Amino acid sequence: MKSVRITNRALEGLVKSPASGTKKLIWDRDVVGFGAYMTSSGSISFLYQYRFRGSQTKSIKIGNLGELTCDQARKMAAGLAMQKLTGIDPVAAIKAERVTKQASVDLIVANYFDGYAERRRLKDPISVKQMNVFKRDLVAHIGHLRLDELTTEQVDAFERDLAARGPSMVRSGLVCLRTVINDAVKRGKILRHEAHNFDVPGMKKRTRRIDEWEFLRMFEAARDIGDVRSDVLEVLFRMAKRKEEIAELRWEELDLAKGTWHLPQGRTKSRRPHMIELPRQVVAIIKRQQPDPAKRRGFVFTMNGASAPEMGSQVKDLLDANLHRRIELATPAGSPARQVDHYTIHDWRKIAVTVLRERPFSVGKDVLNAILLHSTMTSLDETYILATLEIEAGEALQTWNDHLDQLLARADAFPGGRALETMGAAERKRRLELIRTGWPKRADQERAEVGRDAKEEARKRRRRRPRTGE
Repeated sequence: MKSVRITNRALEGLVKSPASGTKKLIWDRDVVGFGAYMTSSGSISFLYQYRFRGSQTKSIKIGNLGELTCDQARKMAAGLAMQKLTGIDPVAAIKAERVTKQASVDLIVANYFDGYAERRRLKDPISVKQMNVFKRDLVAHIGHLRLDELTTEQVDAFERDLAARGPSMVRSGLVCLRTVINDAVKRGKILRHEAHNFDVPGMKKRTRRIDEWEFLRMFEAARDIGDVRSDVLEVLFRMAKRKEEIAELRWEELDLAKGTWHLPQGRTKSRRPHMIELPRQVVAIIKRQQPDPAKRRGFVFTMNGASAPEMGSQVKDLLDANLHRRIELATPAGSPARQVDHYTIHDWRKIAVTVLRERPFSVGKDVLNAILLHSTMTSLDETYILATLEIEAGEALQTWNDHLDQLLARADAFPGGRALETMGAAERKRRLELIRTGWPKRADQERAEVGRDAKEEARKRRRRRPRTGE
C-alpha cells in the first residue's frame, strides 16, 4: 500500500480489520515502519513494525488514538526507529526495561524475603520462630533496601543497629541477610559484589552450669510467678525443650491418652518432626490447663484464651526478682546471701541432660541428644541408622522428673513456704538490682536505664527551679 503522512484526515479512510488475520494498515511516509489500523471494535491503534538484523518481522503497539495524537505517536515511532539504527532491538529493550522495573520491586529485601518464604513453604517451610527472626532482625532494619544495590556503608549501618540490641542480634541479622543473598545469587537474580562479602561473628558457646542448689531456687521462683507462665517454666524444667516449643504447644499436637506429643517440623529448629513421650508429671500439668476435654483447642498455655503467653524479658524480670527472694529465704541467718551468676532460661536445657549424664543415671549421649532434639549423626548414619530413640528418651525424661520430685520433696525445698505473697513493684525493682549486680546488661536494659536516669534528672531540675514570685 502506498505510504501517506498519517494524520487525522488520513485515518478517516481506515476500515475495520478482522478480529484475527491480516490488519488493514496505512503506513507513514516520514517514519518507515510507523503504521495505523482500525480494530474490529472501531478504535484506531498505532504501531511500529521492523526487522532487526535479519530476524522475523516484529511489531510494537504504540497506543490508541485519543490517548495519543498522530504527531505524538509518530515521535514515539521515530524513537524506536532510532534505537534500531543504533543497534538496539526495540522489543528486547522494552523487555529489559520491564525486567529492570520488576527487579526494583522483587529485589527489595522485604519483598524478596516474602518470595523466599513462599518458595520454602512448599518443600521446606520456615518455622514460625525463624519467620519472626527474619522479620525482626532483617526486614525491620533494611527491608526497604535492594539486595543488588546494597553498599558496604549500608551493611555497616545495619550491623551498628543490630549491635545496639545486643551481640547475639548481630549474628542473627547477618545470618538472615546472608541467607537471602545466597538464595538470590543461586537463582541468578543478582551478582555477588563486595558489600555481600561481610563476616558473620561466630557463635559463642555458653559454659554456664547451673548446680542443684541454684536450679531448685530457680524452680521455686518460677512457681512464685503464680500464673500460666509458671506452668510453662516448669514444663521447660521438666522437658529440656526450647522455650517457644513449650510456650506455643497446641492441643492438636498431643495424644494425652498415650502420653505423646507430636512436635511438627514447622516448630522445630531442625525443621524435622519429632514424636516425644511425655512424663506423667507433664501430662498432669497439661491436663489442668483445660480440665474439659471438649474445650481443648488451640494453645495449651494461654492467658487470654486466644494466644500463647509472652515469655520474654518481663517474665525473666519476675523470675529473677523471685529468685533473689528464694535465695534470701534459703540463706541461714547471719550468713551472706549467695550470689548467682548471670544465666538465661535457655541454660535450663542443660540441667536435665547434665544430671542424667552423671552417676547414678549415666544415660548415653545419643539418648540425651534425642531429649534435646539434636541430631549428631552424619548423613551416612542417617541413611542406615533409622532409630529415633523416642522410647529411650521418654524413659530418661521420666527418670529426670521423678528425681526432680524427690529433690522438691526434701525438707530444705521451698524455703519460706510453698506459697509466698505476690511481690510488689517496688520490691521487685529492688531485688532485680541486687541479684543482677555484676551481670552483663542487655542493650534494652541499658537503654531503659538511660531513659530512667534522664527522667530522674529532669525531675530534679524541676524541683530546683525557683517558683514564680519567690
